[in-house]
Amino acid sequence: MGPYGITGATGTLRATVTIRDGGPGYDGWAVDQGVIGNASPLEDQNQDGYMNLYHYAMGVPLTSSIDTDFPDLVPRVDGAFFDGRASLFFSIPEDPVDDINFEVEESFDMETWTVVATKEGADDWTFSFPTLVIPETPKDGRQGVLVAASKTYSQQKLAYYRLKVRLK
Repeated sequence: MGPYGITGATGTLRATVTIRDGGPGYDGWAVDQGVIGNASPLEDQNQDGYMNLYHYAMGVPLTSSIDTDFPDLVPRVDGAFFDGRASLFFSIPEDPVDDINFEVEESFDMETWTVVATKEGADDWTFSFPTLVIPETPKDGRQGVLVAASKTYSQQKLAYYRLKVRLK
């Protein structure tokens, strides 16, 4: 953009106006979403209980509440057991952004967490048996993912799971 002149009663003020689009990656998305100042990806700008980074990774604008507007994006434990194992079910974008990693962690005591499955950007999921990752056929721009626990219910009565989203 070029300089624009503003003429007043006492003189002329010249200013250069730059219109900035967000650009690529999280930083560009944050600008486009109106993230205030240098707000961290770990902040919860819209106070819906989900970090800005989670909104970015899931393709959800900060004007939306994940719980209210996109409940399918809330990870949940599936109590129906897959092959005698509990499972974590969640949805992610069919075409995730390249600068995001997804990790599923498992713990038996909530102190020690082990990564049992990972997905880097648009790459396939990686995991080690006996953990299983079963992606569903994408629908409406989202892909459901089931991650079956590493141990059966008879082997481990209590286990915890979490989905982590990280910037590369």
